[in-house]
Amino acid sequence: MRRWVWAAIALAVAGLTAAIGVTVRDVERVLHPPRKSAPVNSTQWPFEAITLETRDGVKLAAWYLPSTNGAAVVLAHGHGENRSQMLPEAHVLASRGFGVLLFDWRAHGDSEGRLSTRGDRERYDLFAAIDWVSQQADVVPGRLGVLGYSRGATVGLEVTACDPRVGAVVAEASVTSMRESLDHDFSRFGKLSQVAARMWVKRVRHIDVDSVRPIEHIGHISPRPLLLVHGTLDPSVPAYMGTLLYLTAESPKQLWLVGGAGHGGFVRHVGPEYATHLASFFEGALLGRTTPERASTAHGRL
Repeated sequence: MRRWVWAAIALAVAGLTAAIGVTVRDVERVLHPPRKSAPVNSTQWPFEAITLETRDGVKLAAWYLPSTNGAAVVLAHGHGENRSQMLPEAHVLASRGFGVLLFDWRAHGDSEGRLSTRGDRERYDLFAAIDWVSQQADVVPGRLGVLGYSRGATVGLEVTACDPRVGAVVAEASVTSMRESLDHDFSRFGKLSQVAARMWVKRVRHIDVDSVRPIEHIGHISPRPLLLVHGTLDPSVPAYMGTLLYLTAESPKQLWLVGGAGHGGFVRHVGPEYATHLASFFEGALLGRTTPERASTAHGRL
């Protein structure tokens, strides 16, 4: 075989190796997000600092504000953030009398854990939050909701589908599945990087890629009310994922496609109406004050 053929083969192998190496590096950065501690003075509300413990022994930092209307909502932040990310929504709900619990995912904020598992073991974290709130005397059984953003939305849908203690759920920018999310996030080198990312996460980090599938489980949320929120210009979680989740879900359900919004930032595009609708949704779903089912639209308004 001619030297140039060997050189070409060597160059191709080197290129493939480099591409896989870059992909693995990028995956590891996602699985080990930088820590952002939640500032104690980030809120003027009298939150109680508590510690949750998951079924697999991880301790999570959390804040709780008791309910005055008999209902409570667990708020779950996005990847790479901490519980303070959900303070705007928490303040809206607390002003309406809802109890609110905000916590840091494992490997985030002030919680224990060194590995973020893209929604796999984070289900234990949300179960721990629900376990704790369900035991509070200020919360009436059946009046517990979940509100999650991004990673929190995905886990929120997964857990709500199998936990009847959750009476309603709001999912802001959830993916359809971990597999589809990995393929979207690690498409830099096409199929090569997508397969490399999935194999690394599954075989090396022992994360159950195929078990996190809201698109498969979302139908089990019914007859509990569901609100899906998605930005039409979301580069991280494309809007079609929100639409697919909505089409797969059973009633009562709502889809709010916020026109012009990216990954989050819905208040900037909708204004006070966004906060008002979140509160009204939970009042209807958990307190029976309004009818939760409303029409879907692709123009940012319900």
